[in-house]
Amino acid sequence: MHRNRDLSGESRLIGELIASFGMEVRVVDSGANALEAIPNIPAARGLRRFLRMNASEIKSRYWLPLEASHEATAWEVLDAAYGDQSRAYHSWRHISDLMQAFEKLAALATRPELITTAIFWHDVVYRTRGSGQSRRADFLNVRDSAETFRRYTRMNSADAEAVQELIMATTNHLEAKPSRERYSGFSRDLDLFVDLDLSPLALPWEQFASNFEDIRSEFNWIPQDVFNSGQAAFLRNLFARGDKLFRQPETIKMWRAAALTNIRRCLNNL
Repeated sequence: MHRNRDLSGESRLIGELIASFGMEVRVVDSGANALEAIPNIPAARGLRRFLRMNASEIKSRYWLPLEASHEATAWEVLDAAYGDQSRAYHSWRHISDLMQAFEKLAALATRPELITTAIFWHDVVYRTRGSGQSRRADFLNVRDSAETFRRYTRMNSADAEAVQELIMATTNHLEAKPSRERYSGFSRDLDLFVDLDLSPLALPWEQFASNFEDIRSEFNWIPQDVFNSGQAAFLRNLFARGDKLFRQPETIKMWRAAALTNIRRCLNNL
């Protein structure tokens, strides 16, 4: 448990209450004006979700039920990857966000344990730089993440192949389709998993802006104008196809409007 001793007044009271649930407490800066100048938003570096789990909390809450279906060293592999200090966005914070989002929607899943497993492994390999000064293709990271999962899983072949396909679906969120109905409800589980991975787009603006800056940090070797151009192209594609941004009625209702508002606001500042 982490308690922030710098909180005061009502913030201290809220912090103590949240910390009592065994979660990490982070202070969120309310200075929204500092966020208007994306990508120059240094104040956003300190912005985090107010309630976010650390690695040990994630392990006890979500990993232990899956532990027997993995090799003994699997957790160490995950912790080394998501705990890497060079990762600002693709870290345990991202896993925490997806797990908490999934908790609200777990009743929609046919095989929630397979979706949880895919959340753990989908970004275990994440390298931004390819050869020389080129950006590494996202497909390579997803492929390597899926292959790493297969090395450490003890699941039966059918379940392992289902999780691998869930992970590979994040190669192209908007176009991903199941190769076949691996079990009754697999298509819906794939749709839900892809929606979960895009759910950070719908976070409150301050958190969205912080995530943007975290991604920029991971690509700090790329010139600012090149990074901005690439991100703008990616976001314009999402915005232009906003009707396909989320797939399930429940996730459309929860996240689409907020995500499109954030994307539009970000594009206006790039």
